[in-house]
Amino acid sequence: MLKSFWTGAACAALIMPAGLALAHVTDPGVIVSGTYGSETQTIRVSVADLDLRRDPAVDVADQRIRNAAERVCDKASARKLYQKLDFARCYEPAISEARGELDSLVSTARAG
Repeated sequence: MLKSFWTGAACAALIMPAGLALAHVTDPGVIVSGTYGSETQTIRVSVADLDLRRDPAVDVADQRIRNAAERVCDKASARKLYQKLDFARCYEPAISEARGELDSLVSTARAG
C-alpha cells in the first residue's frame, strides 16, 4: 500500500512541472512596448487569470495594460512639458498596439 502511494507521488511530481510549463505557454499575455526618449522598454502583461469572455475581466486587462504603458513610458519622470510630450508619444502607440493584441485574445476567447 505504501509503495503505491510513493509511486503515485513520484508520478505526480514528474507530471506537475510539465503542467505548470504548459499553463505558462498557453498564456500568451499582452506585450506593452514603448519608446520614451531613446529607451525602449517592454512589459508582458499576464491575462491568464482572467476570463476574457466577460466584460469586467476585459476591463481589468485594459487597466493592466494602461499601468504597464505608464511604466514603460516612464510617466513618473515626465515633469516638464517636453517630457510630457515624449510621454504622450510613447503612451498612445503602446496602448494602441497592446489593445490590438487584447482584442485578438478576447475574440478568440469569445469564439469558442
